[in-house]
Amino acid sequence: MTGPISSPIEQIDNAMNTTHVGWNGIRLTVPRSWTLHINGHTHLIFEKDFQPLLEIRWQIPDSRKPATHQSMLRKLQKQNNDIEEKQIEEKLFSLKKHYHIFCYGKKETPGPEGGILSCKTCGKLILFHLNQCDKNLAAPLAALSSLSCHFLQEEPHLWSFQGSDLLLPSTFILHKFSFRPGFGCLSFRLKKLDLHCSRLSPADIRLQNQSLQEILAVLSGLSENEIKNGRTDLSCGGYRYPSMTFQVLSRLKRQKPFIRASIQHDPDNNTLFSMVAESTQPIPPEICIPNQPEYETVSI
Repeated sequence: MTGPISSPIEQIDNAMNTTHVGWNGIRLTVPRSWTLHINGHTHLIFEKDFQPLLEIRWQIPDSRKPATHQSMLRKLQKQNNDIEEKQIEEKLFSLKKHYHIFCYGKKETPGPEGGILSCKTCGKLILFHLNQCDKNLAAPLAALSSLSCHFLQEEPHLWSFQGSDLLLPSTFILHKFSFRPGFGCLSFRLKKLDLHCSRLSPADIRLQNQSLQEILAVLSGLSENEIKNGRTDLSCGGYRYPSMTFQVLSRLKRQKPFIRASIQHDPDNNTLFSMVAESTQPIPPEICIPNQPEYETVSI
């Protein structure tokens, strides 16, 4: 099972000036000028010039109590009883192949303010909201028409954050995330393994105060003598294969004793990108080992 990691890598359609964006099983194509705000595990907001244009929420199917677009509509109507069904916009017709579509809006509003998509394949429910302050809805509707929410099992998931893109096998489950100025971190879990992927900027300022090895030591908990230089001065990595005594003590403290970590410097984008894997079992050496200057492969 493999999945590539890059930081940052954007698949840009120069003719349309768009970029692919993904988060937790959702993927769509949006204008490059838009700003992505991640508000939760299943909540995205897109803005341009500090004005919200498109909001997307989604719900993972629950086999015990499956939600429907009717039940979601009832919840919306409880919040605002002025909502009614609206005609589906022509730009969304391409979604009919994969989704059941329901559009809604206020009675006095001519067009839809939002809608509900129900995936015919995975059952995922997706709620979208359009900002009516922007009279030209062509771009938000075009972005929605590119939306997809299910992929082949072996196809990696795309995670976009703070201008970087991350591709991981779909078996990695998002545990938590944190975004602060100059530092973003996504933490994933796969059975007994935790994987922390971090983006740090600006790299030049950080490297004035600490070396690449020192920064990785802080992020990973490895000692500096456990970290080795990479093939170039733009990367380094390290690992910990602890003694049995250390393993027992770590488990008593509910810590994961096995660690593999790497960090790469991307001078073109003035960023650092690190990966730290922690586990209660030995970690395969392929994890966190740079494969190419701008491309890494994770194998689990």
